[in-house]
Amino acid sequence: MPPPTLSDVARSYRLFLGRQVESGVVASQHVATTDSLWSLVERVWASPEARRRRIGEAAEAIAGMDDRAAASPACTPRQLAQMLETVEADWARRGFGACHDRLLRDEPRYDPKSL
Repeated sequence: MPPPTLSDVARSYRLFLGRQVESGVVASQHVATTDSLWSLVERVWASPEARRRRIGEAAEAIAGMDDRAAASPACTPRQLAQMLETVEADWARRGFGACHDRLLRDEPRYDPKSL
């Protein structure tokens, strides 16, 4: 595989670091010290700056998914008691604790042959 070009370095910086290369000298150093495009990609991808950027993007995405406030139900104590009664009756009919017992035994839930 041929060595990377200056435009490969610039694209790698934009893609993995979200910014331009500091200077032509830095880009030239990457070209001179990297034997292939994949080596350049690995070098830029594994850099501490790229790692920080990925962690930051993941943290922002997770923060955007925080919908705990939207999930808090507003119900009266009577409605809550009715819901609990319904759930307990259903559990009793289906075998109260059967699911919990299965989890404690660490049995496979599905037959691997059927997947």
